[in-house]
Amino acid sequence: MSEAGHVSVFHRVVEVSTVDTVKRHWSYAQLVTEPITKFDSYAKGWDRLSDAVFPEDPSNGHRFKKLTGLCTGIAWSKSIEDLLYEVDRPIRNDLERLEGEAQRVFDRTKRDFQAHRNNRKDDRELLESVGSLLWVIRSNSAHGRKTPSGPIGPTNRDEQICGLGASVMEDLFRFVFPT
Repeated sequence: MSEAGHVSVFHRVVEVSTVDTVKRHWSYAQLVTEPITKFDSYAKGWDRLSDAVFPEDPSNGHRFKKLTGLCTGIAWSKSIEDLLYEVDRPIRNDLERLEGEAQRVFDRTKRDFQAHRNNRKDDRELLESVGSLLWVIRSNSAHGRKTPSGPIGPTNRDEQICGLGASVMEDLFRFVFPT
């Protein structure tokens, strides 16, 4: 289904200019080597695509999660396993309230991953859970690490988490835009 100036993405009509912008974020992410910049570029493109595919949903995080959930072809991707198991409890935030929420999302995603591997969760459920985790990483990266005394710069841990998240994002882009 395609009309002038539009293409179909997951059976939704999306403007070609939006897809071009999303692909530019993807291309840039493939060029950079710094993990935080790489992840941020992927996340900006994914956020833009999720806005276009689910314009009726008012929640950015929910759109991001729903779009990720549609990418069932990557459910068995090694990048997801790496994100969950390469770093022990990788999602943190220096504000205690947010750290608890981020940790719950990480723990839930890890449980969903195990349930999926034991055939108790379907691909879409797993990918939506992964989408929620990627949204937490995106939010932590986009808004900076915050402390009562102000923001702090990135750490090696942030770089590792963003690098692992970027690998999952690359798989998502390849699924949506196969070459």
